[in-house]
Amino acid sequence: MSENEQQVSVAAKSRGEAESFIDQRQAGLQLMKTLKLPRMQEFKYEDLPLVADQPQLTFNKSKAQNVDKGANLVQCGTTTIKLDVPQQLKDAGVIFEDIFDAEAAHPELVTQNLMTRGVEPDENLLTAYHRAYMNAGAFLYIPKGVKVDDPLVIQTIADDTQANPLVSHLLIVAAPDSSVKVVQHLTSQGSVQNSANLMVEIIANRGSQVRFSGLDELGPELTTYFSRRATIDESAKVEWAMAMMNEGHTVGDVDSELLGEGGKADSKLIAITDNDQRCGINNRVTNRGKHT
Repeated sequence: MSENEQQVSVAAKSRGEAESFIDQRQAGLQLMKTLKLPRMQEFKYEDLPLVADQPQLTFNKSKAQNVDKGANLVQCGTTTIKLDVPQQLKDAGVIFEDIFDAEAAHPELVTQNLMTRGVEPDENLLTAYHRAYMNAGAFLYIPKGVKVDDPLVIQTIADDTQANPLVSHLLIVAAPDSSVKVVQHLTSQGSVQNSANLMVEIIANRGSQVRFSGLDELGPELTTYFSRRATIDESAKVEWAMAMMNEGHTVGDVDSELLGEGGKADSKLIAITDNDQRCGINNRVTNRGKHT
């Protein structure tokens, strides 16, 4: 085992991660040796520092300087600052947790959906890097037939008061005939130069509906790669509404994979750039199933 592989294993074990989770990290490390950056048509970004020369898996303690009022979940860097889940949702079987807590409490539910049906580690260098070095994130599960009327609000704060890349993953699984609205607000604090690798995976099972709204307001100190992917089954629907207001360089993609018959997707995105900022985004809907 190389020094890098050993460091990742030791850091993951210190968090109490299961061996299967650590094995997936190690698989990501192996993929990084051969995979290349994703191709962005007519957009050059290979010189951007999206992967550190000698990356390490670290979990620094962080304090949030500004917290959105009314947010259900607040994460600053690798630390969960706040988690507020209404009791009626808990009683209905809704799971809304820090992704590492969810992996420990619901290992099968998390591992069977995490980077297996939507984004996959072997797609490119940045997805492999994400699987190897993921250090933050959240898991949301909506049981069969449950309708969540009020939006669930997530604030994700990149902690740039210290040198530590943010590798965050939001996994949303909507069981058949369920519905949910999710709002994510991305912000940053501090002025240390860092990178961010941010993913959202939505698994919309038969007849479910997921509405995702995102407001990205990351500071100039961050170079960001993001991937937002929805896997949409029969008669399910996913709606994306996103505003990219980052001040730093940003590269990413949004993809709705319509797999089941009668599936629907709607994807709206606005991005604003300034000065010498670079922003390259692919936004697509892929129709694979019939009548989608």
